[in-house]
Amino acid sequence: MTIRNFLNLFLILLSSVVFTSCIGRNGGGGGSSEDSVKLAAPNTKNITGVVNIPNESPIDLSTLRVQSIMGDASVSYSGAFSDLSVADENAGQIVFVLDYYDNLIMAGYVSSQSVDNGSATIGAREAALGLIAFNPYLMTLSESQKADILTEAENNAYFTELVSDIEAALIQSPENALDYEAYPYIYHTAMIIGFDILKDYEDNKSGGYHTKDTCLLYTSPSPRDLSTSRM
Repeated sequence: MTIRNFLNLFLILLSSVVFTSCIGRNGGGGGSSEDSVKLAAPNTKNITGVVNIPNESPIDLSTLRVQSIMGDASVSYSGAFSDLSVADENAGQIVFVLDYYDNLIMAGYVSSQSVDNGSATIGAREAALGLIAFNPYLMTLSESQKADILTEAENNAYFTELVSDIEAALIQSPENALDYEAYPYIYHTAMIIGFDILKDYEDNKSGGYHTKDTCLLYTSPSPRDLSTSRM
């Protein structure tokens, strides 16, 4: 699976979920459609790190590379990498691990703290967080709010299962570890965790992560039902 296919897959999966954002009393800020938006180039920083794949995996670590939105770096036989350019904007980000043929092996979440420290580990844990972080609702939250939600994700009852399933996929067929057809339950479990956390927030937090002018509605076939479709 390539990065493009991975991103397209997430759009398809999440299109089965209806997200409704309610615009606040100010009508979205009153901006004109003719207003121009200028995006400044992000600050960057070079970091070192290690790709952590189970020893039982057949993959040759020296054939891998890591890629961020700002650059890429080769991986050594021990899994180490250096001089990976990443965005330095006090925000978490996704770093991709690809093989020689550009198959996507992992999409790992790298926290802002890891960037600050100049070092990151990308393994099954980070890949699990990466899948959860692709929930589009998280895009509307501040960095501190995202960090809180991802911390809650690690405490979710299904998180250990998700990490274990990713590790098993990396051992069985690393080039297909993020292939939905091969391992659909990995995606289902990630969605379960995301929705569990957001539902708990809606039920118990009384607007703790978003403003009172925003709401979230989701309807879909139950992610818990989907997660039972293990083949």
